[in-house]
Amino acid sequence: MFTDPPAGSGLTSLIGTSGKPMTLADTEEDLLIHGRIGYGAKSPWVLGGIFLVVVLALGLASLFNNRESGADAPEAAPEFELALFDGGTFRLADHRGQVVVLNFWASWCEPCRDEMPALQAAAEAAGPDVVFVGIGAKTDKDDEARAFAGEFGITYPIGRDTEGGDRVNGAIQTAYGVFAFPATYIIDGDGNIDAVLMTPIDDPADIQPYIDAARD
Repeated sequence: MFTDPPAGSGLTSLIGTSGKPMTLADTEEDLLIHGRIGYGAKSPWVLGGIFLVVVLALGLASLFNNRESGADAPEAAPEFELALFDGGTFRLADHRGQVVVLNFWASWCEPCRDEMPALQAAAEAAGPDVVFVGIGAKTDKDDEARAFAGEFGITYPIGRDTEGGDRVNGAIQTAYGVFAFPATYIIDGDGNIDAVLMTPIDDPADIQPYIDAARD
């Protein structure tokens, strides 16, 4: 479910105002041939085609926005378990009654790198009724993903989505329909998706209106 940013959040669209590119996960074969989308050697027509696919996907998603259509039924967040870098396990079902900020990321994603300090600061400032969790890409290398989390001093639960799915996408990423990084889902205390942000979080204050809305 894609929602318009709250007034005063500093964001005006799903793409956001930062002008930073979203990144997509290629297949392993494509990675070897072309490199990462947004960072490899792609011809202009290929990049144009990728951009068109992303724009169309966002447009189609917006057509089914519950708030836009007036639908009353909330969208339940898919349940999942995530193996964490610290050896623990994060279970979404264990956090009913809390707002869950679910962030999908990859160590090779520059917009993800840009937003990590803001997410960590927001997590530190959040009350006990809010929990952040980071879900790393299946296509990442484990040592690089762990180094990424360590570089930014991430203290909230964080791990990689390595189980199930297919060669490129883990089961959690597949269940949530994530096709670009970063992607952040705000889940309310009843376990329903309240908002989806397809833009980097540049400032801790940017995400606060979404958390407040999910509390209501």
